[in-house]
Amino acid sequence: MAKEEEKTPKIAKARYWWAVLYQENMRPDWREAIDDLLQLPYAYCEHTADKDSKSEHRKNHVHIIVAKSNTTSYKHIMEVFNLLSAPGKKALNTCEACVNIRHCYDYLIHDTDSCRKQGKEQYDPSRRITGNNFDIGAYEQISSAQKQEMLKELVGYIIANGFTTINDFTVAAMNDFDGCYWEIIVGYNGTLERYCRGNYLKRKAKAEARDADE
Repeated sequence: MAKEEEKTPKIAKARYWWAVLYQENMRPDWREAIDDLLQLPYAYCEHTADKDSKSEHRKNHVHIIVAKSNTTSYKHIMEVFNLLSAPGKKALNTCEACVNIRHCYDYLIHDTDSCRKQGKEQYDPSRRITGNNFDIGAYEQISSAQKQEMLKELVGYIIANGFTTINDFTVAAMNDFDGCYWEIIVGYNGTLERYCRGNYLKRKAKAEARDADE
């Protein structure tokens, strides 16, 4: 069975990512150096009181969220998280895109309904550390400029992959982009559909020209 960090994530590109790292394999000075190492807005919580299903102490670990101004790949963000590993060791256990940034932020201290139902250790909000201007409120809002950049990304995605129907594009996009892109797909559905239509007409014209030559 493949290790967790080697699994292909469902979402391949995102702006917000979170990871779990084992403290025993992290740099001894990671708390002091994290700002300069990550060079991205971040939030983390050290989980030192978690217990497993047998009520035994789980290995100490850290949940960390990082935020980028634009989308980045799973491979790149793994390289960023790995900067926190001690030399010759691998601290990173899991790495996933944040589908809902608020949920991930609350999960850092197990402040979610599911965590309470499962009886997970509740951490005090003071244990949630942020740095490099991490702003959860700002990340929950998408500015007009960001919407236009996200639209450009989706248009480029349609052109690069040759989607000819909005349905095929939407299914693929929801696998490859994080949840915040849904607002753009719905809000600019007509625009995106025209690009799909353009791909269809271009493909049709090529086929007709080829048939005519034959």
